[in-house]
Amino acid sequence: MKQLIVFFLVIIICSGVSCANKNGVNDDTLKTKVESLKKYYAMSIDLKGESSNTAKKMFFNEFPDSFSELKEIYGYDEEKDTLILGYLYDSSFQHIYKLFRELDTVIEKKDYYKKLIFISKDGYWQSDGVAIFQRVLQDKIKENLKLTCSLLSPMSDSEIISFWYFYFDGPSPVEKVPEDLEEVKQINKRIYNLLNEGLKKVQNHWL
Repeated sequence: MKQLIVFFLVIIICSGVSCANKNGVNDDTLKTKVESLKKYYAMSIDLKGESSNTAKKMFFNEFPDSFSELKEIYGYDEEKDTLILGYLYDSSFQHIYKLFRELDTVIEKKDYYKKLIFISKDGYWQSDGVAIFQRVLQDKIKENLKLTCSLLSPMSDSEIISFWYFYFDGPSPVEKVPEDLEEVKQINKRIYNLLNEGLKKVQNHWL
């Protein structure tokens, strides 16, 4: 009897408000975002000049703001022997590598890098869509280490470690800090130390 009451309570709650999925993302909000991403991606390709740039800015606004959203839209979930693909899993290369990677030419650098960093917090490696985003992240971070450190600086130690964990995460982690990141040591010693902690966590996980 108690189980039956709980079942009906769940139905009542979910019919009254939009329920979040297991990753804590509101399904109705997510579906709206997905439709917007598809629309603005198509517009950015079909339109020219300033109209195309406007569509690109709208696409950026709708692009995920957290790792959980990124995974729900472009990644996948594994449940027992079932692979549940994200809403736009098949579009991840076009959306992320072909378009999002180039958006720092039409979006203010600071806003673009903020989104890169916020998505990366609490992230972890996954093949395909998430790995494509990680590749874009790595390329962009190396392009502007000073801005990256400036945006990371106000964050807590645990958040910064989490960011670098996602940056380095993957089945074949590097053995030491790459040369193209050594400049971080000169820019901000604290962030460099936390970078090393993030890398060590990745190495401990995979090696």
